[in-house]
Amino acid sequence: DGSSCSFHVAAAVAAAIVCPLLAVAFAAEARGNSSNNSNEGDQSSEARTTTTATTSNQTPLNVSVDTQSTLVPFFYVPSIKPNSGVMTEPPFNDLLRSLNKYHEDTTAFLASMTRMHEVARRSEWAIYGDKGDTPDNPLLAEKLRKKIGWIAECLEKDYATLQELMQPFDITLGLPFEGFHGDNSEQDVLHSNSNTCTDASERRYMPILGRRRADNDENTSYDSAAQVITHIVRDWSACGSKIRLSLYGWCTDMLQKYALRRDNLPVLVPGSGLGRLAYEISGAGYPVEANDVSISMAAVAYRFLNGRVRKGTLHPFCFDFLVNEVDSGKRYDSITYPDIEVSIGSNRGLSYTIGDFVHTYGTQQHHRQHSAIVTCFFIDTATNIYEYLAVIRSVLCSGGVWINVGPVQWHGNALIQPSCDEMKLLIEGFGFEMLTWSLDSKPVNYRHNEDGNSRYTKAEAYLPIRFVARKENHGSRNKRQGIGAAVTELRQVTSTIHRSTAYAENKVKAEPPSEGNGSTDSANHGGDYVFVDSDGEADQMS
Repeated sequence: DGSSCSFHVAAAVAAAIVCPLLAVAFAAEARGNSSNNSNEGDQSSEARTTTTATTSNQTPLNVSVDTQSTLVPFFYVPSIKPNSGVMTEPPFNDLLRSLNKYHEDTTAFLASMTRMHEVARRSEWAIYGDKGDTPDNPLLAEKLRKKIGWIAECLEKDYATLQELMQPFDITLGLPFEGFHGDNSEQDVLHSNSNTCTDASERRYMPILGRRRADNDENTSYDSAAQVITHIVRDWSACGSKIRLSLYGWCTDMLQKYALRRDNLPVLVPGSGLGRLAYEISGAGYPVEANDVSISMAAVAYRFLNGRVRKGTLHPFCFDFLVNEVDSGKRYDSITYPDIEVSIGSNRGLSYTIGDFVHTYGTQQHHRQHSAIVTCFFIDTATNIYEYLAVIRSVLCSGGVWINVGPVQWHGNALIQPSCDEMKLLIEGFGFEMLTWSLDSKPVNYRHNEDGNSRYTKAEAYLPIRFVARKENHGSRNKRQGIGAAVTELRQVTSTIHRSTAYAENKVKAEPPSEGNGSTDSANHGGDYVFVDSDGEADQMS
């Protein structure tokens, strides 16, 4: 297709200065792929059904939806757009946007390395002339030239793999539900705006409150091809085995120790990503309902959980930032996936629902419908943690348990950022009895195992909090309204503060600080925010 061809051409341009042979090879392969893809468009298969989607520029896109029988069903519950009454459709267009974004970002990465090589080459010429670089003693410029070629080759292979994995898939549509946001249609669950990629899933993981610099793992949207590679390493390769044992193994152990076994009430696993945790819990004999907001994650999880992934390799480190790197040779290391073969029948009782956690489960239909909820590296994605807590308590049956492991690295969208002790206070205030509570003493990596020789001078690790809490029959505080009304009001609070904060930040941008203010920037250091109440009146808060 066009995106594949453009990737080859872009890679050729980036590498042309430093690796002419590689550039010729990429250009030739681009022409070949363009021809092959045009031929493939004429082919048909009895096991596949062609449908039509619309991209952001309203160009028809032919996509193939896999309709073979599945072991693990995937569900999508559409919402009804306010005012229009139109139901949202599965956002398969976001798969194409994620792939295009990956291709744009990797092309820019190669271009930046090409500039780096040019700076090194000119600098070495200025210092050493033609006597500096020799075959026996190459300087940095020559090493960079080879490095760009190797990275371009790795990125090209990974892009082809992503194209194979991130395809539309068979989805069972559920009954639509009304949105919680009144006329605020931009917040609809998984409803893609035709002019932008900042859909609900991206807003959850992108900083929207300020100018503070995001950490590396927040620099890329969760609903992205780059994050898919990260999660394949973590969930479905041997490279993430120790991490899974520490996190997923612990969750399964706690379920077996504390959870009620009720075959008619599944375990809920929100933020499931590529589904390995849900798969492990299912393998332990529990019915499981996985949930995630990302269509990119769901598309790849569909193939892994249904045994439709061939053995393959990825190069997850080649696109890492060019900082804190200890050994550049490790950048080209590859991983093999999957580390296990998903056996037929081993995951019966497992399903996967695509949708925003609060929207999907903050309804009366899900009230007391789960025997346990397991959250792993999830709670710090909340925009308003009160929403998560209200929904978690609502979905649990009487005596149900909540098992959690993960940090409190609140993402940039968080309106509230409680500390660990404050989180414990909140949880107990929602009517949970704390059965266990601990903070790890040894850091746990997020993406890959460390083999003793660290890749980076900055550790990519966390000290997660682990707790098991049981829902008490009666909350410690009387609730003034049911879950549906509570979630509606919480979402209105969140939406109002979002809009008022954006208004305050735009006001700061429009009114630069006066000379008397010096270099102080209230948006960077807290300062004042303007909160707008329901009547439109502004209250100044310091």
